[in-house]
Amino acid sequence: MDISPDEIRFARLADKRNYSGIPYYETDEGLRHTASAESCGVKFSKIGVSNYQPSYPWPQPNLWGPDLVERDRARKLFELWAERNINDPIISEAFLIESARVFSGGVYVESQTGLLPLYETFRPSERVFQKPLNQNDLALPHRQYSDPDWVYLYLSAVGCSNYGHWLIDSLPKVLAINSLPYDNVKIIYTKYGHSLDQVKEESIRAYMPKDRNIVIEGVPHNHLCQINRLVYISPISRHPIRKSRYYVDYLRKFHPSKSENRGKRIFVVRPDSVTRRLTNQDEVKAFLETQGFKCIEPGQMSFSEQIETFSSADTVVGTMGAAMTNTLFCQSKTNVLYLKPSGWDEPFYWDLAAISDHNYHEVICDSSYETAAAQGDFQVDLGCLKEALSTVTP
Repeated sequence: MDISPDEIRFARLADKRNYSGIPYYETDEGLRHTASAESCGVKFSKIGVSNYQPSYPWPQPNLWGPDLVERDRARKLFELWAERNINDPIISEAFLIESARVFSGGVYVESQTGLLPLYETFRPSERVFQKPLNQNDLALPHRQYSDPDWVYLYLSAVGCSNYGHWLIDSLPKVLAINSLPYDNVKIIYTKYGHSLDQVKEESIRAYMPKDRNIVIEGVPHNHLCQINRLVYISPISRHPIRKSRYYVDYLRKFHPSKSENRGKRIFVVRPDSVTRRLTNQDEVKAFLETQGFKCIEPGQMSFSEQIETFSSADTVVGTMGAAMTNTLFCQSKTNVLYLKPSGWDEPFYWDLAAISDHNYHEVICDSSYETAAAQGDFQVDLGCLKEALSTVTP
């Protein structure tokens, strides 16, 4: 049954909210470059079951660091974020779009001014960054999906080149297949030509229903796809501080941990990278190993190995980054301790700890950066780390 535009709720619930101190209001710029379903005459058919998720409480963070001013500033920011707790629920629904094009995580539709990003398929914070497809984009390699015996589930999002966003924003949508009235489903995901592509396919196979005829296909991010009968699942999170407990619990409980293996301490090593380098990582590793920690590199592990490793841990220490999103597989009351550069205010992981019922800790470290604080190199004060561990692992 077709639904009217005002019934298409999607991400519009969050249009005029503030997140992490940054006003993500709709702007003239954002509205110029997006098309609403109403303005384009796009037909949506609602399928499946709506998923309503209430808000949840956030834990009091435990903060350490050599700079008392920075710690006080960070603490006040956490208080501010907590005051802005959004009480209305996340509403995620499944829709069938008769015809659309998809490109690098985005859904595009025909309009009088060309192919525009579909307003309803982007979270508010993303819309301003989405531009119309230009002639160069239209000249990219094409793929056509139009078999009338199949529907096509687009399992991707704007940030899907990042493992953390894949795990939180895209992968859980596989669950929606259970409520779809179709037997033949092709899952399409975006490939970026690195090791994450293999992890994506492995994770899809781990969670997809086994009672349907399902085919998985990875599409290079620089390919433009024309899809008829596109199944679109509306956003299941609001970056950075609202996630769906329903979907996070689904990821955790589908592969339950073995309680007899619990008790491990792990240090998540961030390999040498261009940004956010822990300059004294070897020194930190040596110290943590004396405290019974095992050093791991999730990027070198299969998806199943990552699940097993994190689900058996009772204490996790690591640099704030995508690999630490694996803590969602940890059991309730796990202690998670993040090492982060000063000046980087990122509540995503605090929110993840809240929805996972974990104890949240931060060591705020001296850092140097020229542009964004999140990209700066930093150094851990071992005295602060030892103080934090004495509380986390008494």
